[in-house]
Amino acid sequence: MIVLSALMLGVLFLSAASFAAGHYSTGEAGPPTVLVSIGGISIEEGDYIGKRPRFQVLITDEAQVDAASVRVYLDGDEVVYTTVTSTPTRLEIEYRPISDLAADDVMEHVFKVEAADGAGNVTTCEAGELRVSYAGAALVSPMIASPAMVAPGQGESVIIAYYLNKDAAAKLMVFSPVGSVVWNRAYAEGSNGGKAGYNAVGFNAVSDIDGMPLANGIYVYRLMAEGKVMGKGYVVVYE
Repeated sequence: MIVLSALMLGVLFLSAASFAAGHYSTGEAGPPTVLVSIGGISIEEGDYIGKRPRFQVLITDEAQVDAASVRVYLDGDEVVYTTVTSTPTRLEIEYRPISDLAADDVMEHVFKVEAADGAGNVTTCEAGELRVSYAGAALVSPMIASPAMVAPGQGESVIIAYYLNKDAAAKLMVFSPVGSVVWNRAYAEGSNGGKAGYNAVGFNAVSDIDGMPLANGIYVYRLMAEGKVMGKGYVVVYE
């Protein structure tokens, strides 16, 4: 079971074992840093991913990224990636499978990136046990709002976080204490808010109706996907 933290916006960094695998040269700060994300959110071991996810990889190094050294693997097979941007110290690439990935009742998936700097220091970054669901959309764990109490007049906002088992167009609605919709956002399938795995969306506690901070009270939020309620919770507005 995945334990959800609304503050878990962390990145997928290389392990200590990966550092040990590298070799170092005098004057070098160490191997490149590799971050892997989907839909702008870092992936973690055991995450749910979409049937055909777009893996985004950012490789940085204080001195130089050796672009020719970069290798990307999915389930043990080397794949061809696309370069998005490239500078001497920063390389952004992406990869999207050309066919749907197998469901989690068939196999779990592994995504791996290898990269070196100009001195040959090597980083290996791997995320395993990645799962693809072909079932209907569902929450993997309860929704969490952090903080649970907010003062919008002071510029505070809330992060509402949740895990979905698959990519799905989603809608998040916030209801006033009397039951009217005061805030409403739609998230495209595969984007943050509507993607398989971890989603974290902001709620500023400002009314869509008049653009003013919401009055003190308890506000229920509700997540919808595929025509049904995925989950709900509440936020307290208190100035």
